[in-house]
Amino acid sequence: MSTYSPDDAPIPNPPKSNKAIKIVIAVVLIGLGIICCGCLGAVALTWMAYGDSVETIKGNRIVQQNLGDVTSAEIDFQSTGELADQGGPQQLVFSVEGTAGSGKVVVATGPAGLELRTLILEDGTEIDLQEQDDRIPMEFDIDSGELEIDTGELQIDSGDLVPQA
Repeated sequence: MSTYSPDDAPIPNPPKSNKAIKIVIAVVLIGLGIICCGCLGAVALTWMAYGDSVETIKGNRIVQQNLGDVTSAEIDFQSTGELADQGGPQQLVFSVEGTAGSGKVVVATGPAGLELRTLILEDGTEIDLQEQDDRIPMEFDIDSGELEIDTGELQIDSGDLVPQA
């Protein structure tokens, strides 16, 4: 007969460290946090650009002349997608309602920020919104002729001077 003693029992291996699993979980959580912050930042920038676009559209004198006071401006996703399919620079299309009519405004980002490109009226007429204001001269002529200055002699009559006592 064999006798069993606790000293003969196999010694269990010490538990393995879960350090590697903890590091992987930490890296994944940090990565997800960075991605979430990036997405929230992109949404915030897009929302700010949207608000700036609407204000720029409302303040444009050509839009006001053709559509009246702007009552609403919303992104037209279908038209924006169609422009994206054609290629070229990134542009947004806004459906704009005014007191005197409605139309679409094409907005792009340029070196100076948001640029209104085109107003498309309901009848299909396209109006370039990048035309300069008529009140600001685009070209001016400068006469580069010679400037003549009279350098005549200055004469003083000393007889008129009376010494004071």
